[in-house]
Amino acid sequence: MTTADKTPSLTNPEAESTSDKVMNMWDDVIKEVDEYKTLDGRKLKTSIYNETVAQDGDTFYIGKKIGIPSGFKELSKSY
Repeated sequence: MTTADKTPSLTNPEAESTSDKVMNMWDDVIKEVDEYKTLDGRKLKTSIYNETVAQDGDTFYIGKKIGIPSGFKELSKSY
């Protein structure tokens, strides 16, 4: 795994065709990343080796579920 693979990626959602969504999902499998939907609707991609992602405003916690700071809302995976 490269350093780039470990760095979370935050993007704005775009209209995608079904085939684009499927290809992106397979791309995520190959790159070993999970996609989460942020509280404002953007997409956050981070390594599958992170247990959870939580958000408080513009601040993100990425790590173990047991370490989520108070006030942070745990995000769910997009798929």
